[in-house]
Amino acid sequence: MVMQNYLELAAEKPTRLHFTEHAWVDRAIIDPETRFAKKVRTLVLMCDRCNNGPVSAPFSILAKDLQDKLSPFLEGNRYRGVDFIITRHGSGYQTRFEVQTLIRA
Repeated sequence: MVMQNYLELAAEKPTRLHFTEHAWVDRAIIDPETRFAKKVRTLVLMCDRCNNGPVSAPFSILAKDLQDKLSPFLEGNRYRGVDFIITRHGSGYQTRFEVQTLIRA
């Protein structure tokens, strides 16, 4: 099993992920452009499989776009029955995410 501190998506590379747990976490971060501290709400999903290999790492999501796409799967932990293929496009404030779902057999 691969042990990582966290998962990070490579740009323009689809990544297949499976999640086992989730939590909403309030954090204080430093805005990289303004250098001011600000509070953000982060969706953290624990990942047990990445590209069909075992992992044990959190996937933290600050991007509202991606949070909105995954939020419908949080109710009743529906994400446990789904593999997500997530592709990150762009960077910084221009980042957008493409999400595909595959029902697990």
